[in-house]
Amino acid sequence: MHLIFADVQSPRTIRNLDERRGVEINFLDRFGRRGFRFKWTGEVLRPGATYWKVLERHREEGVDVRRIPAVAVAGMTFAAPVVAPADELVATEATLRQSRKEYCTKLDEGSTAPRGPVSDA
Repeated sequence: MHLIFADVQSPRTIRNLDERRGVEINFLDRFGRRGFRFKWTGEVLRPGATYWKVLERHREEGVDVRRIPAVAVAGMTFAAPVVAPADELVATEATLRQSRKEYCTKLDEGSTAPRGPVSDA
């Protein structure tokens, strides 16, 4: 599995990937506090055959590829489920989901409700 993303005003991200090929991306359901951690090894593509092939696909989808100086391609090397620490403090996932929805609703309404548990996952 590969992840491909274009450099659209992302010079720092591309510079980081040039310096360190490792990429870690975590996806977490903000209500259920569960998700996945993925590790990737990436490279930056600049004008050349593979770069143009990737850009052609984006162009076909209506993207103005003239604004894309580089494309990053990353291959997945690791995947694992992530369970945030909040899960250990609440009896059921349904209870946790309800609590998180109420918290987010209060934030949306402009409440200054105290923050819930924060994970470093």
